[in-house]
Amino acid sequence: MKSKKSDGASPAVVTVGKPDPKQHINNPIQFIIPAQVDENHILKPIILWPDRLSSIQAAAYLGCAPYTIRRSRQTGKLAGVAAPKYRKQGKTVVYEKVWLDEWKTQFEPQYNTAQNVA
Repeated sequence: MKSKKSDGASPAVVTVGKPDPKQHINNPIQFIIPAQVDENHILKPIILWPDRLSSIQAAAYLGCAPYTIRRSRQTGKLAGVAAPKYRKQGKTVVYEKVWLDEWKTQFEPQYNTAQNVA
């Protein structure tokens, strides 16, 4: 993903993909997303998550693979603890963002790996 530099919190033009010679498409897809510049002057996109997430979105939000979150619904465990709540709407699985945030709060922040030693 390429992006142009910007100052402060402002929209950025992001280019996704590259030209496909087989389809004679010379222009990759471009769209505008909200972004901000961090302390190192690097443009970072601001990700706005919806209130309800699909399995794939929930996996991205939690930082795991989609297979892992699907498997957690069968085993009841994710990252060694009880899996987050979800809702079935017909065949569709939906995770409420609030439930995922609650699930994430059970993990204490760590500053180094020495904290893992009991």
